[in-house]
Amino acid sequence: DAFERQLIATGMRLVRHVRFPDHHAFTDAEIARLVEEARRGDGALCTLKDAVKLGPRWPREAPPLWYVSQTLVVDRGAEVLERECDRVLAARDATVPTVG
Repeated sequence: DAFERQLIATGMRLVRHVRFPDHHAFTDAEIARLVEEARRGDGALCTLKDAVKLGPRWPREAPPLWYVSQTLVVDRGAEVLERECDRVLAARDATVPTVG
């Protein structure tokens, strides 16, 4: 829903919105369904994360597969987030790699 709201907020008119759960593993049948949906419009639009999975499997003869790249902006709490990221990275660097 958030992706759809963001697109509409930019002035985009969505013809159809096909939803899949986050981290979805697309099946061949689902991709075929998306291609058929794309044929009814000017192509298909997805997130960059889904384009990475769909792009290599998108048929050449299909309408274009477009994607939107999003940027995260932290309005409040950036210092806390940065501190926690630094803590996690430091802990990762302190671990001793093991073999096997």
